[in-house]
Amino acid sequence: MKVAIVTEYFHPVIGGINTQVESLAESLIGEGHEIVIHTSLIGPGCFGKCSLKQEIYKNIKIKRYPKIKLFKSFGSFFPSIEKGSDIVHLHDWYLISHLWVIFRYPNKKIVLTPHGSITRPTKIQNHPYLRKIYDFLLAKYQFNKIRHIVAVTEHERIGLINKFSYLKKKITVVSNGIEDKYFDTAPAYNTHSNYIITVGRLSKGGHKEIIKLLPDYANLNYMIIGPDYEENLYEIMTFAKELNILNKIHYMGEVDENTKIACISSSLLFVLLTEYEGQGIVLLEAMALSKPIIANNLDGTQDIIEHEIDGFRITPNDNEALKKYVKTLINNKELRDKMGQNAKKKAWEKYRWGTTFRSLKKIYLAVKNEK
Repeated sequence: MKVAIVTEYFHPVIGGINTQVESLAESLIGEGHEIVIHTSLIGPGCFGKCSLKQEIYKNIKIKRYPKIKLFKSFGSFFPSIEKGSDIVHLHDWYLISHLWVIFRYPNKKIVLTPHGSITRPTKIQNHPYLRKIYDFLLAKYQFNKIRHIVAVTEHERIGLINKFSYLKKKITVVSNGIEDKYFDTAPAYNTHSNYIITVGRLSKGGHKEIIKLLPDYANLNYMIIGPDYEENLYEIMTFAKELNILNKIHYMGEVDENTKIACISSSLLFVLLTEYEGQGIVLLEAMALSKPIIANNLDGTQDIIEHEIDGFRITPNDNEALKKYVKTLINNKELRDKMGQNAKKKAWEKYRWGTTFRSLKKIYLAVKNEK
C-alpha cells in the first residue's frame, strides 16, 4: 500500500500531531508499505533546521514545500502527490494545502484526521469569522471528496456531527496512541528532587498560581518543558523573581524524547493548563508513566481524565481549584500513587499505539477497497 501523508509540520518540529504521524509512518514502513510525508519547509521552532526539501528520516521519505503565510493559522503549501498513492491522509484542517490536494487530486482516496481543529471553541480560534466563511463556502465540497474522517475523541465526533450532520456515517473514533516505551521504568532525572511538571507550548494560564504555592514547600520546584512561542516565559520568570523563588523554576525549553520521559517519570504530578487540546498526547504519556494529572476540563481531556480517579479536571482559570488540587496531591503521597497507578492502567488498556495503528490500518484498507 502506498500512503501519502499531508501535515503542516513534521520533523524537526515537535508537536502532538507530528508524534502521531511519525509513529504511523514508522509502523506502516515496518509492515512493508510505502510512505511519503508532505509538509512545509518552515515551522515554529525550526530556526533553519527545515531547509532540506527532501530527506530520509527514520526510513521515512519527507518532501517539504515552501510555505505561503496568508493569515495566522491559514498557512499554505502545495504538495505534489505521487500518482500511485492508494491513500492520502490529511492531518489538521483549515489549511489551504488540504484544499489544494482535494481540488488537484479529485479521484484520490482521502482520509482526514482534523485533530480537533474543526470543533475548537470560537473564542480561542485565530480568525474565527474567516473559518466560518471557509466552512460555509468550502467545507461541504471537501467533505464530499473525503472518504473517511478520524475523530480522536468521542467529544470531537459529536462536535463534528453537530456542526455538519451529514458526516455522521463517515466518522470513526480512533484515539491517539503512545508507544510501549512509555510504560517501561524510566531512568531518574536527578537534578531536582521534588517538582511539579508541565509539558507543552508555554501558555499564560495557571503558572502563577502554582508558583505562589512553592514558598510553602521548602524542597518543591516547578519544571516547565516546551517552546515559548507566545513569549510568556519572561512574565512567569519575572513573577517568580518578585517572590524571590526564581531558583525554584526550571525552564527546560524543548528537550529530546528520552529527557522528557525521564523528567516526567521523576516528577510528583503532571499539570496541563492549555486552553484547548484535541487530545493531549502528553497527557497519555504522563499517565503511562504513572503520574496523577491536573488538567483543564476540555473536550480533549474529558474522555481521558476521570475526575478524582486518575486525576483532577478543573474549569479553565479556576485558580482556587488548581491550588486546592495541587495541595491535595503534594500533601498525600498515597493518593498520588493510587491515581498514578489508575492512570497507567487506563493508558495501557485504552491508549497503546498498537491498538491505534490497527484501527487506522483497518480504515485505510476499507477506503482503499472502496469503488
